[in-house]
Amino acid sequence: MTSSGYVQTMREDLGLTGDEFAGQLGVNPRTLRSWESGRDSVPDRIQAEIAEMLAERDHQVDALTADLAAAGSPAVVPVWRSDAEMHAARPSLYPHPARWWRHVVARTTGQVDGVIVETHTIVDLPDWELLEVYRFGPDRAVRAGWEVVDMEARHRVVVAEAERRGLLPFPFDFDL
Repeated sequence: MTSSGYVQTMREDLGLTGDEFAGQLGVNPRTLRSWESGRDSVPDRIQAEIAEMLAERDHQVDALTADLAAAGSPAVVPVWRSDAEMHAARPSLYPHPARWWRHVVARTTGQVDGVIVETHTIVDLPDWELLEVYRFGPDRAVRAGWEVVDMEARHRVVVAEAERRGLLPFPFDFDL
């Protein structure tokens, strides 16, 4: 049985907020809070899902470590302040938040000498547009504000998420 302390510890180790972790587990954030507080028991399937998340993170750490070791010193690793910037620059990291990537980089820098961590910003990337953003909860969409995004990268992210959720192929074609 998975304990409440385990769930919170692994969430923090992955560098995820409660809402981000709940989203990746496919549960309501209130449900996650009830598990972490010990109010409700944690379903057995959650331990397996957390193990997959940890394995993916460890795979990213190993891959980045190997790439940096092969590159020699000094090696530059980019990090981003916002999820939108990271997803535009590295769509393969979707649906992980930028905070998760920074945790991967932090683990890697301890294993390879001469690593330079650089914060990349939106001005480092071309072809940006302003996009109204909605966050999707379990039962409704909530306007979350505005993000400046690379529309082509955003399209790739939307398609990847639709594939992950089993929503593709779309019943219609569309272009950017």
